[in-house]
Amino acid sequence: MKSPHLIEQDNLQLQQGIYQHRQTLIRIMGQFLRLAILANPRYINSPDRKARVVARKAIQALRFY
Repeated sequence: MKSPHLIEQDNLQLQQGIYQHRQTLIRIMGQFLRLAILANPRYINSPDRKARVVARKAIQALRFY
């Protein structure tokens, strides 16, 4: 049986791991949101060439995921 101190240490490590993964997930979700916003049909059909290129690249990135 583990001592209370070791159990406490395990819990702390677990919480730190979850927090780090949460930060990663939040970052990935932010990237998804940005890509989804850039892949908006309004940009795809835009008269501005740069906006169309960015929208096309965003769609390719979303397909990659």
